[in-house]
Amino acid sequence: MSHPRIDASQLRGVSETALLTLNGRAHQAGLPGAILHDPMAIQLRDSIDFDFDKFGRKGQEMALRSLAVDGCAIAYLTAHPKATVVALAEGFQTSFWRVTEALPTPSSAGYRWTCPR
Repeated sequence: MSHPRIDASQLRGVSETALLTLNGRAHQAGLPGAILHDPMAIQLRDSIDFDFDKFGRKGQEMALRSLAVDGCAIAYLTAHPKATVVALAEGFQTSFWRVTEALPTPSSAGYRWTCPR
């Protein structure tokens, strides 16, 4: 069953930049031999009705930044499984799914992931 796409055409400024970063990660994740495994970014981007082409070039910088931050989070959470992750100003971030998938036994880990509003 197909879900209706969310209209994001009215977003401007900082809100619109969240779509820029999402699009960069989703684009890189969808390439053959992708450097970033991020199916949630692809699913999220594909559910939004927006002219993503207006951003132009889709370089690797968003995916590379995500890989670097994910690596730090994974290392820390592996060493400190009861840690709490506080996600600030993440916008359309999908790191929770990437990091959880990469942790050794995520289902038994005691960490918590919080997104304050």
